[in-house]
Amino acid sequence: MSQSFIQVYNNVAADYNTTALVQRHIGEEFLTELDFITIKPKKILDLGCATGYFTHLLQQRYSQAEVIGIDGAEAMIAIAQHDYPDCQFLQQDILQAEFAPASIDMIFANCVWYCVDDLAIFLQRCQRWLSPQGLCMFSSYGPDTWRELEIVQPAFHLYDMHNIGDAVLDSGFADPVVTTKWLPVKFDSAEQCWLSLLYNGDAAMCFAQPEAIEVKGDQPLKVTYEVILGHAWKGEIKNKHFQEVTIPISSIQKRSKRNRP
Repeated sequence: MSQSFIQVYNNVAADYNTTALVQRHIGEEFLTELDFITIKPKKILDLGCATGYFTHLLQQRYSQAEVIGIDGAEAMIAIAQHDYPDCQFLQQDILQAEFAPASIDMIFANCVWYCVDDLAIFLQRCQRWLSPQGLCMFSSYGPDTWRELEIVQPAFHLYDMHNIGDAVLDSGFADPVVTTKWLPVKFDSAEQCWLSLLYNGDAAMCFAQPEAIEVKGDQPLKVTYEVILGHAWKGEIKNKHFQEVTIPISSIQKRSKRNRP
């Protein structure tokens, strides 16, 4: 994430918990998917944790695990550490973070990927961090987000479902599940809508020059978010030319022994 956008989130940190209601709703729905996934992670990484709300929920769900929230915005991390002193937080740019290979059992990234310039490279790093049978969970905004406003000028990346699915597979993940949902959000007025986008950081992330945009009107307004949700498991690295999965010789030998009469 560029320093300019880290500064955006530093600026909105004080209002984030009261204005980032859409991000919280997406994340809470997203989190319920874990009810149907069997995994006992020892170490969890909450990428782009903001003020730590989901780091805290992950710690509650997996009380025996080490849960680390990481975010590039110093002001966000300061609030997270104040609100959730029992959780572990790191103030570091998620695009520059480094963790040991195969050291993370679950990566949770809620409404983060539109900050990523090169999704393929970022996913390869996540794949490298994950332990065998590790899980990556992610959500993001799709390109039809805020289509009613007719003023979207993306400064960053609103990847569509197919782009994300292809990038996940090309990065060596296995059994990806990617879905798209449309979330309608009602505001009392267009002005209230725009203020909400300004104070939760979305306006600066997804509009080239948010300060130059004027949104007026006192009529109720419905805005649609295209939400992309997905998860994938750590897989073998594929051969990029032939899309083959490499199987270790030792694995073949073990199977041969078991199959002997």
